[in-house]
Amino acid sequence: MLHLSGVHAGYGHGPAILQDFSLDLPTGAGYCLSGPSGLGKTTILLVAAGLLPQRSGRVFNASRRPAFVFQDDRLLPWLDVEANLAFALSGHYTRSDALARSRHWLERFGLSEHAHKRPGALSGGMRRRVNIARAMAMEPDLLLLDEPFSFLDQAMAQTCAEAIRTWREQQHGSILAISHDLPIMTALGLQVCAVAGTPITGSAGPEA
Repeated sequence: MLHLSGVHAGYGHGPAILQDFSLDLPTGAGYCLSGPSGLGKTTILLVAAGLLPQRSGRVFNASRRPAFVFQDDRLLPWLDVEANLAFALSGHYTRSDALARSRHWLERFGLSEHAHKRPGALSGGMRRRVNIARAMAMEPDLLLLDEPFSFLDQAMAQTCAEAIRTWREQQHGSILAISHDLPIMTALGLQVCAVAGTPITGSAGPEA
């Protein structure tokens, strides 16, 4: 599904964040990257998604429909919640299908009554749920998760995790995640991959 080989990456003319870094994520597999805050784990997701070009090395992403839950919300402030989801789906589904999918996932995450509010009127936890709902509505085959359950209380984190687990079981989807909440990640069936170094180097794979 996803293959990074000998990747070097960084931002602008700044120092390398990844140096000769490699990772193999087979189809249907789920990995959670673990390491100290500020190390550069998000850079791995951005390179994997094609949002940050690597300086050298090889990146192969066989996903036909990836979805990214960013650490920040990245919601359009001038659109209401339902319109944010529908806009993200507009290149993949008809308008009626996009609206139906949006409403389904907003209901799934307890957000139906907030569908016509703008993001600025929502709490941080609500915006986080909208972010996850938007990704799930894509019906992805690869899910990239950057601290997906931050700002969520335990009950809502479990609700969101259950939705992701069901998707993975039904669709055999692949996941590459970053989270400090390793118990909920392992409950999702993800294998922990430790990364280290400044820059991050070596090959990331599941811990024994």
